Amino acid sequence: MEDVTERPPATLGSVSENTGRKMGLLSILRKLKSAPEQEVRILLLGLDNGGKTTLLKQLASEDISHITPTQGFNIKSVQSQGFKLNVWDIGGQRKIRPYWRNYFENTDVLIYVIVQEM
Repeated sequence: MEDVTERPPATLGSVSENTGRKMGLLSILRKLKSAPEQEVRILLLGLDNGGKTTLLKQLASEDISHITPTQGFNIKSVQSQGFKLNVWDIGGQRKIRPYWRNYFENTDVLIYVIVQEM
């Protein structure tokens, strides 16, 4: 079972070192998409136990206290600030990784989740 207590909370943005401004996913999407009411397909990839499902559940405002390893994939649609985010969380186990390439088509955003050792 994935331990989520030691990880920092997942966010949809980071602070740019050059400008000091927060560049969130939604602000980037606004610049890329002409009509914000469009659907956006997001693909979450990363190694197993990296926090992909935790990020997905936090985006959907769901409980993250009991998360099990993803067998295959999870899909959630999240409405946020005029965007419909279709988020695909693909399992990171070694046997599943060769199939990742099948999910790239029609993907607008790729988020590769990396665990930082504390």
